Amino acid sequence: MKKYSLLFLLLAIAFFQACNDNEEDPSGGTFDQGVFIVNQGKFPDGNSAVTFLKDGVLKNTDAFADQNNGIKLGNTAQSMTWHDDKYFISINNGSSVTVLKSSDFTRERELSNIILPRYFASWGEKLIVSNWGLGGNDGGLVIYNKDLSIHSNIALSGAADKMLVQGSEIYVCLSNGFSVDSLLKVIDLSTGTTLSTYTLSAGPNSVVKDQKNQIWVLCEGHFDWLNNKTIPGALYKISNGQQTKVCEVPQGSADLQLSLTGDKLYFHDGSFVFEMRIDASQPQKLAVEHGILYIYGMALDQVNNKLYLSDPKDFASQGEVVEINLNNLIIKKISTAVAPGQIFIRH
Repeated sequence: MKKYSLLFLLLAIAFFQACNDNEEDPSGGTFDQGVFIVNQGKFPDGNSAVTFLKDGVLKNTDAFADQNNGIKLGNTAQSMTWHDDKYFISINNGSSVTVLKSSDFTRERELSNIILPRYFASWGEKLIVSNWGLGGNDGGLVIYNKDLSIHSNIALSGAADKMLVQGSEIYVCLSNGFSVDSLLKVIDLSTGTTLSTYTLSAGPNSVVKDQKNQIWVLCEGHFDWLNNKTIPGALYKISNGQQTKVCEVPQGSADLQLSLTGDKLYFHDGSFVFEMRIDASQPQKLAVEHGILYIYGMALDQVNNKLYLSDPKDFASQGEVVEINLNNLIIKKISTAVAPGQIFIRH
């Protein structure tokens, strides 16, 4: 009897701990640092949200509504960043960018007329926004000055997605928007001219630079619906201007991340998380049962060595974010708003 009583007690403790992980604790909820989960919301209801975690504690399931008198963020929030002491959130189907005060997460202004905005990059005091453009294949970059006036527009004739700034150059993934693309472009930001174009596998979607100054690009591949055929993705390395296809990866691979030491890569294929040292030739599956049917986004907290995975569930009700401590593979699950996607971490 004592054995079963002890088991019941342990299960009860675990249950209440899980509940506590999903209860908001807004005390001390300043927005100077933390984990921000961008929830797309239920399309087309316009109920996007940002879930805010600080020190591993859920502060706000919908921080934007909480700090802006219940106002909803908009239709399909895509990503967010921090730049020049402000937060920026791209509202994909709203063709706009919401600018928030860093101190209290209240709305400061909107940047409009950006067709299908996607991701952000900083270039000194300037902010860069990638976009897909009309039809998802006529996109490019919009560069804003410090005062958020437009500095320039760079047309790329493709679905401009994630980016990597290196000095006055930017690497831009032309991803699978509403078609299939396979290009990585290197642009001179000062002049807007194309310096290099790399033809890779289908769907370049994320890019990082390792400790050896090598550029890594992850391609998702695509599914050929006409011929009912899966085309795998690939992982590429660019060193001294020369590209190398390191290995094939599963179709759907996304969200390439780099460790703090710059010698290990992480990504997922929607089902599994993979890790790979930069001197290896093949990635390995991370030995962890995360319990997610479909991983919709992933980010690495380099400082604390934790992975965050977004679980959108059915894309219509509350989702979850899964925190994986890479030091001991302990898992923690926290509730979010509807359809969590991109995860932004600020220290």
